[in-house]
Amino acid sequence: MTLPAGLASIGDSAFFECTGLGSITIPDGVARLGASAFQGCSALIGISIPESVAEIGGACFEGCTELASVTIEDGATSGSIGYGAFENCTSLTEIAIPSRVVEIGAGLFQGCTSLTNATLPDGLIEIRENTFGNCTSLLTMVIPSGVMSIGDGAFQNATSLTSIIIPQRVTRIGYAAFMNCTSLTDIAIPGSVIEVGGGAFEACTELESVSLAEGLKTLGWSGFAGCTSLQAISIPASTVEIGSEIFDGCISLAEIEVDPENQSYLSHGGVLFDKEMGTLIRCPEGKGGDFDIPAGVTDILGKFRWWGFFGSGAFENCRLLTEVTIPEGVTQIGSFAFSGCASLPGISIPSSVESIGSNVFDGCRLLGAINVAEANSSYVSPEGVLFDQ
Repeated sequence: MTLPAGLASIGDSAFFECTGLGSITIPDGVARLGASAFQGCSALIGISIPESVAEIGGACFEGCTELASVTIEDGATSGSIGYGAFENCTSLTEIAIPSRVVEIGAGLFQGCTSLTNATLPDGLIEIRENTFGNCTSLLTMVIPSGVMSIGDGAFQNATSLTSIIIPQRVTRIGYAAFMNCTSLTDIAIPGSVIEVGGGAFEACTELESVSLAEGLKTLGWSGFAGCTSLQAISIPASTVEIGSEIFDGCISLAEIEVDPENQSYLSHGGVLFDKEMGTLIRCPEGKGGDFDIPAGVTDILGKFRWWGFFGSGAFENCRLLTEVTIPEGVTQIGSFAFSGCASLPGISIPSSVESIGSNVFDGCRLLGAINVAEANSSYVSPEGVLFDQ
């Protein structure tokens, strides 16, 4: 189909689910392609969008499953592309968005499972949520230097993505932004980034190297959970908040380092503590052998209850630990604190301990005895079994 010259706009849903439409020519002079204008045109194989088009509406080409070629002409007319405009265009393999486009909507290429390469415009300042979500064939991505925010789920489930460079102006990496990017091997987060959102790199199973620059303030919950290849990480001095479950399932992580100038946290023997060293927050799951909890610690952190259990036990799933020494002075051992310590043969509870949470030793399959100090006024352990007084 060839549309007539002089046409100024293609309205919302104009060709919605015209499943027999195989090709269409849009004349120069058209300024707007409406929302859902070509949504569900499942036979459409290619489209050329002239320089005159200033707006491509939301869901404009969503579900055009045979659309393999898209050309957006560059020129002087600035433009925007709405939410999900090319969502689920499962035959689209590559696309270049020209520099005249200054804004792209959320979910723009979500579900484009054949997309291997996408070029974003230089003037872009934000990658919106789910922009490349479920783009399972996307190999690399160059984020324009002016981008300041990477939205929630922006690259979630981009399972073929092997490398990405975060530019120096980005201040926030959103929730689940790179979750389940299972081919990503390393990431450098620049000093401009203030916040890494919850689950941002969760389940990036090949991620071996993470660089966190000075300037980072917040690491969200589960930010690197399930990164099974991650071996070490260093927390910068600027970080003031580390979310719960941040390193859960990081079975190769043997050491958590903290910059000595950090005012909120410190590391001792590769284990994470609060700055005062009163609370033992997290032992990395890949740490093995013996560990002596230092004097002065009063609280061994556990999960917290809120419509179920959340957070992490301090030694939860540290399956390689063979001995943990708890010093006199510890008063609280939190829920699930030692659960999953599959190699731990025994544990001694000092007299100072006043509170032991639930499920503390779940999954400690080699644990033969729990020995409570005779002077403890809260617990006893006849024949190595734990009872309250």
